[in-house]
Parts: sequence; C-alpha cells; structure tokens
Amino acid sequence: MKFKPYYKLNCFALVIILTLLIIPNAHAQWVIQNSGTTRSLLSVHFLNPDIGYVSGEYGTILKTTDGGVNWQTLSPGTNSAFDVVLFTDENTGYLFGRGVLILKTIDAGNSWFSLNYSGSTTLFNSAYFTSIDTGYAVGGTNNVGGTIFKTTDAGNSWSPQTAGTYQWLRSVYFTDPNTGYVVGGGGTILKTTDGGTTWIALNTETNSRFTSVHFPDADTGYTVTGWPSDGGIFKTINAGTSWSFQDPGTTESLNVVFFVDVNIGYIVGDSGIILKGINEGTSSVEDMENSIIRSYTLHQNHPNPFNPTTTIQYELPQRSNVQITIYDLIGRKVTTLLSETQDAGFKSVTWNETNNHGKPVSAGVYLYQIRVYDPDGVGTGDFVQTKKMVLLK
Repeated sequence: MKFKPYYKLNCFALVIILTLLIIPNAHAQWVIQNSGTTRSLLSVHFLNPDIGYVSGEYGTILKTTDGGVNWQTLSPGTNSAFDVVLFTDENTGYLFGRGVLILKTIDAGNSWFSLNYSGSTTLFNSAYFTSIDTGYAVGGTNNVGGTIFKTTDAGNSWSPQTAGTYQWLRSVYFTDPNTGYVVGGGGTILKTTDGGTTWIALNTETNSRFTSVHFPDADTGYTVTGWPSDGGIFKTINAGTSWSFQDPGTTESLNVVFFVDVNIGYIVGDSGIILKGINEGTSSVEDMENSIIRSYTLHQNHPNPFNPTTTIQYELPQRSNVQITIYDLIGRKVTTLLSETQDAGFKSVTWNETNNHGKPVSAGVYLYQIRVYDPDGVGTGDFVQTKKMVLLK
C-alpha cells in the first residue's frame, strides 16, 4: 500500500471539540472540550446521536457514548494510522489502515482482528457498507487513482471497479443500496443510481480537493475540502444537482464529515480538530421545543442503516392528527407506528423492526411515511412525505 503523496497531517498538542451552528442565517456558538488525545484525527462514524467512533494517527481509536461530551480510548493492537472507521451495526465495525491493514470488530470495538487482503499496492481512503455483506471503498492501485472497490462477502475480499476518472478518490457514501456518491481531487463528485454499476460526474464549479461526503437524507448532503487555502463545506439540498459553499469558521484542513441526522453533524480534521454542528443549537427532542417550527418536516431516521431499532423524528407546526406507517418496497403495509392527535412540537417515534403482529421482519429497504390530517380528521392528508431506510440483519 502506498502512502498518500499529498496528505500530510499536523499533530498539535491539544485536541478540541468545537460546537458550531452551521445552518444558514444562524450565529456560531463555540464550546471547547478536551477529548483526551494529542493526535490528528482522520475519520468519524456515529451509530446514533450518542454512540460514535473516531480514528486517527498512531493507532488512535476514540469512542463516545454521550454524544461527544466524553471520549474513551480503544486499543486496536497496532500503532498504524487508520484512515477509515465505520460500523454496520452496534457491534460490527471496520478499521482501514495503511499497509493493507483492515481490522474488524464484532464486540463494539473492545477487540479487533485482522482481515486478510492481498492487494499489496492498494490504498483505501474511505469505505461504506450498504448491508452486512456489501460494501464499497475508494482509493487507488499501483499508485493510480480513480478506483472504486466492492465487497460482497463482508470485507473479506474486494474487487476493483472503474470510476471513469483518474483523480484520487477520497470518500464514498450511499443513501440507499442503489444511490451513492464518491468525491475526490479536482472538484470530483460522482453519483451512481444503480448500485455502482455506472457513475456520472456532477458539476461542482470548483477544483477543490474534496476529502469527504455524507448525506443525512436522500436530498441533503455535505462534502468538505482538505486544503486550508480552499477549505470549506459544500452543501446540496437537491441530491447533488447543485452545491453551495459554507464557511466552517476554521483554517484547518477538514478530513471527514459525518451527520447523525439532519440536525447533528461532526467534522474532523488536522490538529485534532472536531467540529460538532447542531441545528439551531439543539441536541435532543426536549431541547428543540424552544425553537420555532414553521412547517411540517419528516427527518431521516437514525441510525440508518440500523439493527434492530431506529428513531424517526418529525416536526409539527400546529396541533395535528398524525399517522406514521411503515411499508415494504412494493407498497404493502408492515405496521402503523402511531395514529393519534399530537400538539405542535418536535416529535419522535421508534421502530423495533416488527410488523403489526409483533413479528420481526426480514432485512431490506423499507419506506416510512408521515401523513398529517387537518384538525377535523377529514381529507387525504394536508402533508404527506415518505423516506427510505435500510434494516440490516
């Protein structure tokens, strides 16, 4: 495996966690916390608003169980730098390191074992799993970029696929089993809608080196750039058709962006920096009650993918009759999570992968729909919205 020729990290003495409001027209507020490490951080992954992992140089693996307030150090058993940390469920996770090193855990990071991979000239920059077995990674082989890798056996073997570009690819993320995004150098953003068989280039109107991409829902996505001279956050609200620039409030290179949901996001970068973005400064349903709700909104479930439970959040601007229903992909009703009158506010409901008879359902893609009726409970619905989610087994 080759080291990244352009990816030089600075290791400063203090790691800080910065709480940043990154929504448009909001004022930034910052809270500084000590995370207990002095090393640069390269990757971040959250399973839900509380449980998250960060990887970095010199075998640095951090875990939080309280939404980033406190971080504990895990031991991977090696001092390698880990460019990627990701989890497919609460117990199963992967570390991608340098020197063709892939580690796997099945006990939530308490212990790690090595996966054998023979691609000695392969560089993995990023990876994402759409199911327990199927995953994608990006990087290069034989010192040539523009390569996308795919596994169908839970990471034990990887096959290279051509992306149609020679730019070094830095990050991959899928919003569902078919729709995915890859970013890299030269302002490269690629999109697939057929599970990686074909990729099309999106227009970003920039030559910035994108280092990471993440979508908290099917339409809303973020990508970050890695050089201080052009460092920043780019956001799309139309599934990648167009992108707008946001100022991150720091001159450090930004390495990875990850959103728990549309409200809570993290960015990690050089000098051990962690940016935590919270929509309107709120971190829970109870705290969000103080914000003004102007429209009905259905948020992306979290975690997603999930096993065995996931939380669905939504917003009601007024007292309403609300129905939330789960369907399979061919439109058959699986279960009704709730059907009741609720006061205005930020709400949430949990699904535990069971149907109307209390029986567990099989793994796959499911639809969840909110239908809001007028106060008299008549008509077909004043507001209807549907989103996808992925159940893993």
